Amino acid sequence: PAFMAPEMARAEVDKIGVGSDVYLLGGILFQIVTGLFPHPGETVTTCLTNAANNTFQKSDVKSELLEVAMTAMAYDPESRYPDVPAFQKAIRQYLERRESMRLATQAAKNLKTARLKGDYTLFSRTVFGCEEASRIWSKNPKAKRVLGKARLAYAACALAKNDLDLALSQV
Repeated sequence: PAFMAPEMARAEVDKIGVGSDVYLLGGILFQIVTGLFPHPGETVTTCLTNAANNTFQKSDVKSELLEVAMTAMAYDPESRYPDVPAFQKAIRQYLERRESMRLATQAAKNLKTARLKGDYTLFSRTVFGCEEASRIWSKNPKAKRVLGKARLAYAACALAKNDLDLALSQV
């Protein structure tokens, strides 16, 4: 009962369907993210009551992935993801954004070192990392920002080394 959708806990058979399955998967995701069962209760009855009322365990976790779980566990089945593939898509999109941000963060570190050392290889890695981050998630603001700075710094470094063709290719 700690994972039950409200319509299941209230035995509203006509409302049980795909949305209920999405809810159950959201409950599993909730537990993965928070380490807690979605609906608290020391007894089965308390747990069922909390499931029927869509009362959740309190958690200090702040996560986009938890937001995905909470959408899946909306009280009204019509407010949940329409089906399991849509729920899966939301998780994949989260993972893609997370990977894109990881790449952009690494690119920013590479840029800092590339500037200090004037290292073409690190500038190239920075540019590639930002481009890859943008390929994975085209709206990644950090990747766009770092890419602009990287190209400018790469061009300045190449210009300082009198490598005009490389400098021109970066601007």
